[in-house]
Amino acid sequence: MIKTIQQYVRSMHASPGLTSHACYTCALLLLAVSAQVQSAVWDPREIEVLNIVNLQRGFHSLNSLNADDRLHAAALGHSQSMSSNNFFSHTTLSGPGIGSQPAGRIAAAGYDLSPPSASGENIAAGQGYLLGATLTQMTALDAARDVMYGTTVLSELSDFFGVAFSSWEMVGSSQSDADWSSWDQGWMGSNGHRHNILNSLFNDLGVGYVWEPDDTAPIALDNGQSVNIPFRTYWTQNFAAGDTQVVPLPAGVWLFVSALLGMAAVRRGARRHAPT
Repeated sequence: MIKTIQQYVRSMHASPGLTSHACYTCALLLLAVSAQVQSAVWDPREIEVLNIVNLQRGFHSLNSLNADDRLHAAALGHSQSMSSNNFFSHTTLSGPGIGSQPAGRIAAAGYDLSPPSASGENIAAGQGYLLGATLTQMTALDAARDVMYGTTVLSELSDFFGVAFSSWEMVGSSQSDADWSSWDQGWMGSNGHRHNILNSLFNDLGVGYVWEPDDTAPIALDNGQSVNIPFRTYWTQNFAAGDTQVVPLPAGVWLFVSALLGMAAVRRGARRHAPT
């Protein structure tokens, strides 16, 4: 049933020596830095999607895409928006940022899309979990294979393509666009999604995955229709090129920490040279 839903939806369509005050300030800064680092952590499923994308690009002699935290933030934010506000669309149909489009969300996340930059977006929903007595997320690899290929069973691909794949790493090594279009499952089986995955213009990628076991229906679509079955998983890929600079933590944070440490060093030196 889930495959049928996925096909239907697709068709509709990220010190010592410090004063107590200085220590307290540093502690707050370290907490802020920690929170910023945590926000950039990629889910293992997102990482595996990136790996499969680069595997497929390698078969076509294309550059590997960089994991970009700004694009990850944009992709994850859109997946969370779709999950929280019960819609499935490239356009934000409800909730904060209503009406926003992929390029706008990517730019808002800090990625410079000034010309001649390029960007693109893939979305999916309903892949990466198992129905049973309880709802269960698939493992990272299986979830990534499900959304990328539309199956977690290697023999299904072997049977369909007439190729005895010895491993998952061989899937796509000899398949043409026509082969994938005939398969018609997952992002690789969709012409538009595959075009983004194999687009030579792109350098960077962010993947956003959200698991919502308590998802509710109906799910609004951008054509005014809706789906009356919850999806429970939401996926977004944001592709871009034109701004590949490394984005460090704000310079002000490091300057402030450095200043505090410098002050502490001065205070220690003053104590060492103070008369007894």
